[in-house]
Amino acid sequence: MVNRSSASLIFLIVVLAFSAGQSTAFCQAFAPSQDFAPDIFARKPPAAPGLSFSFTAGPTGMAYALFYFTQPGGQTITVGYSSIDAPTSGSFRILSPGTSLNEYQQAGVYKPTADEVGNSTDYTEAQLASVFPTQALRVINPGASDGTPPKVLSGKIVTPTVSLSAVRPVFAVDFTVSDTVSGVARASLVLTAPDGLSSTQAYGAPASPITKTGTLRAAANFTYNTNSPTGTWAITNILISDYANNQIDISDPAQIQSLLGTTTFQLTN
Repeated sequence: MVNRSSASLIFLIVVLAFSAGQSTAFCQAFAPSQDFAPDIFARKPPAAPGLSFSFTAGPTGMAYALFYFTQPGGQTITVGYSSIDAPTSGSFRILSPGTSLNEYQQAGVYKPTADEVGNSTDYTEAQLASVFPTQALRVINPGASDGTPPKVLSGKIVTPTVSLSAVRPVFAVDFTVSDTVSGVARASLVLTAPDGLSSTQAYGAPASPITKTGTLRAAANFTYNTNSPTGTWAITNILISDYANNQIDISDPAQIQSLLGTTTFQLTN
C-alpha cells in the first residue's frame, strides 16, 4: 500500500512537448524565470498558482508545458500552458485557474527538483535552480488543511460474477471509508482481463465527500463492451482519494486479497 500523502520526494516535473512529429531538437532550455505568485491563499480567490517562463524549441514548436510542484506530504500543484500555433520561442506569464486549490489544500512549501516524462527536456536540480530563482510555491491555509489520506476500513465485491448477457452487466465493489476533514471523494479500480493485455476501470464518487464513515461504490459497466474477453478478471489496483487529493494506492495482490477477500471476479457470456 502506498500512502501518497507521506511521500518524501519534493519535485517539479517540467514537460515541454512539440505539436507534431519526432525530433531530437525538443525544447532546449528555459531562460531565467521568476515565479510571480509564490504565495497562494487557499481560501482567497482565485487560489491559483502562476509563473512566468521563457523558452526556445525545435522547428515543430512547443505544444504545451506542464509544471508540477509537489510538497513533502505528496500533494501536487500543476501549472500548465498550451498553444495552438506551436511557437518556437517566447515568454509567457500564466495563471492556472483550472487548477485552483480547494479549501482543504495542505498548507506548506511546494518545491521542485527535476524528472523526465516522455519526450521532454530533462532538467537536473541544478539546472532548475538557475531556471527558477524562486523554487517554491507556498500554500497558506488558515482553515482546515488536510494532509492525511482517507481510511479504507473494509471492502466487498458486490458482483463476483458478471454476465455480459444480463440487462445490466455491471461489476461493483463497495468500500467502507472515512475521512474526518475534507471527505472521501472518489475511488477507482483497474480491472485486468484474463489475457493480461487489456484492462478497464471501475469508478465511483459520492454525491458529496464522505466526511464520516460511509459506503463508497466503484463500478464498471460492461454494457457497451460485450466483446470483452470472458474468464477470470483480476483487480490489479485500487486508488481511493479524498477531496484534498490525498490518496491510498493499493497494488500489492496480497493487500487487495486482504481487503476484498479475493483479487478476481468472473466475466461470463
